Amino acid sequence: MDRPSVVKRSDIVSGLKNLGIVGGEILFVHSSLSAFGHVHGGDAGVANALFESVGKEGTVVVPTFGDYFQSKTKVWDPVNTPSRMGRISEYFRTMPNAIRSLHAIHPVSAVGAMAREVVGDDHETDFDFDSPFHRLITWGARIILLGVGWNVCTIFHVAEERLEVPYRRWIERSGKIVRKGIPQDRVYQFLARYPGVRNDFIPLGGKLEALGQVAKVEIGDALCRAVRADTLHKEAMTAVTADPFAMVSDDTKDLARTFSLS
Repeated sequence: MDRPSVVKRSDIVSGLKNLGIVGGEILFVHSSLSAFGHVHGGDAGVANALFESVGKEGTVVVPTFGDYFQSKTKVWDPVNTPSRMGRISEYFRTMPNAIRSLHAIHPVSAVGAMAREVVGDDHETDFDFDSPFHRLITWGARIILLGVGWNVCTIFHVAEERLEVPYRRWIERSGKIVRKGIPQDRVYQFLARYPGVRNDFIPLGGKLEALGQVAKVEIGDALCRAVRADTLHKEAMTAVTADPFAMVSDDTKDLARTFSLS
């Protein structure tokens, strides 16, 4: 068995440069620390490499999704509820200068020059026009996949919500959000998949790669990708407009189509 690669901060900085990352950019980062191999400095080493790559004028945003109001207590605390999106995500969430969005279903944490502007205020649905995801798209952010594949890429879901795909239906997710130490009741409108239906974003990701819209590089053992959020969103909107089931896995498409008849 091959030993895992040993990755230094400078290796990650070099890899990000090869992905086309420059100072002042806004990055939305999905990541797996273990995918790299052994990283000097661990999660902090990756974070510092990202900051070095975008500089003081740049901003790094990470998904810090939690329990979706599905824990036994149904309480979400933006200050204390941990991210379930991996060690790098959790490291960003706990940084002293991190700003976390207030949406309990799909919160993000941002650090950098535009952190507060990206996060914005609370919003009603996961991906509406006042959400961080909309700003990432309209402001030309770069989506970075560090050692993870297309199926974790959250921005694909924006098209599903905008076009109200037939294999999802609006439900309410309710619970309590802790603000200034006080739990407050909160209800969100959530476009949930019908049971048994699964997403598959790999075909659209592959199409983006075939079109030359995706930069790729190996950093240690991790295959890493970069793509513009607006480019990805445009492709997703085009694909789903042409075929509402374009982002459904092949093995659940027949099931998904039954819901379009109900």
